[in-house]
Amino acid sequence: MLSVFKLFLKEWSSIFKSKMMLLSIIGLFFIPILYCGMFLWAFWDPYGHVDKLPVAVVNEDKAAKIDGEEINAGKDLVKELKENQKFEWHFVSEKEASAGIKKHDYYMVITIPSTFSKDVGTLNNKKPVHPTLTYTQDESFNYVASQINKKAAEEIKVEVSNSISKQYANVIFEKIKDASDGFVKAADGSRKVTDGATELHDGTGELLTELKDKSNDVKALSDGGIELHKGASELNNGIGKSLDGFKDLKKGSITVNQGINQLQNGANQLSTGAKKLTMGVAKTTAGSEQLTEGLKQYLAKHPELQTDVEFQTLVGTSAAITNGLTQLESSSGQIQGGISSIATNMSKVSDGQVKVTSGISQLQSAQAKIHEGSRSLVNGSQKLADGNSTLNNGWSTVVSSVQKIQDGEVDLVDGSKKLTTKLKDAADESKEFNPTKKTEEMFAKPVKLEKEVLHAVPNYGTGLAPYMISISLFIGALMLTIVLDIRKTPAVPKTGFGLFFSKLTTLVIVGCMQSLIVDAVLIKVVGLHVKHLGQFVGLTLLTSITFIALIQMLVKPLGNVGRFLAVVILISQITSTGGTFPIELIPEQLHVIHNWLPMTYSIEAFRAAISSDEATTIANSIHHLLAFFGTFALITWLYAFVRVRVLKKTVE
Repeated sequence: MLSVFKLFLKEWSSIFKSKMMLLSIIGLFFIPILYCGMFLWAFWDPYGHVDKLPVAVVNEDKAAKIDGEEINAGKDLVKELKENQKFEWHFVSEKEASAGIKKHDYYMVITIPSTFSKDVGTLNNKKPVHPTLTYTQDESFNYVASQINKKAAEEIKVEVSNSISKQYANVIFEKIKDASDGFVKAADGSRKVTDGATELHDGTGELLTELKDKSNDVKALSDGGIELHKGASELNNGIGKSLDGFKDLKKGSITVNQGINQLQNGANQLSTGAKKLTMGVAKTTAGSEQLTEGLKQYLAKHPELQTDVEFQTLVGTSAAITNGLTQLESSSGQIQGGISSIATNMSKVSDGQVKVTSGISQLQSAQAKIHEGSRSLVNGSQKLADGNSTLNNGWSTVVSSVQKIQDGEVDLVDGSKKLTTKLKDAADESKEFNPTKKTEEMFAKPVKLEKEVLHAVPNYGTGLAPYMISISLFIGALMLTIVLDIRKTPAVPKTGFGLFFSKLTTLVIVGCMQSLIVDAVLIKVVGLHVKHLGQFVGLTLLTSITFIALIQMLVKPLGNVGRFLAVVILISQITSTGGTFPIELIPEQLHVIHNWLPMTYSIEAFRAAISSDEATTIANSIHHLLAFFGTFALITWLYAFVRVRVLKKTVE
């Protein structure tokens, strides 16, 4: 152990003997603080100085009217911006703004178009137009500034939207007040509708009652129509049969007429032969008997002539003639008188028969017309029966429909009553509505955003400090290997542990000085506020010696190649440890190495020590850093052990 301590003293003795080396070592003390101190100081609170960013505003807006009131939204916006000290505002013309942004005099140009106020006034139009603000940036000039300006432009848009919303709210509130009278009138009208609907419902009830009462009558009418059609059909059939009887009657009348004509001729002949009566009395008596018998036979064949007075008279006359002929034999004078009487009666019979024939023809013609009428009656009764049946069915449909109407009228009355109540309530509530300025503000900004911070970070520099401290300590450790030749020793080491420990101790002492200077300057000069000072200082020391052990492990056996590998590891840690952007936002390929880099845990530990009180995070990070340090130191010690054995063999 004494040889190890002597080797360590020789290391520092060689340093103090060379003023240039001593000055270089002292300079190395300040390498980390120069890097992270200057960086954090320069960007400690950039967002607190955005009021120095020049931004041009071009107002081309023209006044417009909304509901008869003139508005000038562009002018109002300019007034608000002049009172807003967030940026260095320059209110210029469009030409000046265009030239200024090209020459990089302005980081952003906000243009208020000429139709801005006009578009604001299109709220009540069928096709309202969104008012538009245009902002112009040259992102190639400064991307960060463009992002800051973009966020500011969004905030301006929100403020303008809130201001316009207040104007819209005022208009809407006035409309609500105007609507109050309309609600009152609507309630009165609805009440009248309710009364009318009630009367309609009552009338419909009466109508329904009447319809139901008449349903039996309509059914009876339908049944009567059917019976009427049946009776008309039977009547038509009977009339048809009677018409056939008239035809037979007419034929018989013609036959009788012919017989009468023959009798008339006979009577005439009888009158002519009266003079020959005496001579042919016997013959005449026989003929008279034959005539009488013929008339009786004819009467037997035509019983309908039993009631015919003239025909009966004819028969009686014929019989009388026969009797007269019988008596003629005794009295020719009486025969002559009887002959004259027969001739006279035969003339009357002939006239009567003509009338009978004419009457039969008239009856036949009338009966034909009656038959035609009965046919029309049958057709009409059929249509009447069909119509009555349709009426009966339609009547049932009407009754059912009126019932549905009555049911619907119940809902109408109930709905109308509810509508009246709601309109009255709306009228009362709208009358009570009395908006204030706070109401307008509530309408314009209905949601209030409250920020709750678990562990507050006051500024950009504080948030970036864990990242920059880790990088600066790694760079400081890497610079040590350039100033100090860690591959050479001031004397031949006797053991591998002596070679390893003497160099590591020297590097750790310089690294600790670097860490303490970083701590002091950041806290006392830059203004870094640390919640857990002891943990913070301990973490800077542990982080520094861990990085020193890593770089020693690479450079001692590999030299410049090891330094190159250290630079590669530094670049990997800068991109993969989540120091700036969350690890979730970087490429997935880099996620693989995230947990295998010591700077990942140093950044997490510094964040916890500076801004939070997450003891678990600090403990976990310390364990990982100690594990990294132990691994790197062990590998370096093994290399030193092998190196010393090789040197001893070479010397021997």
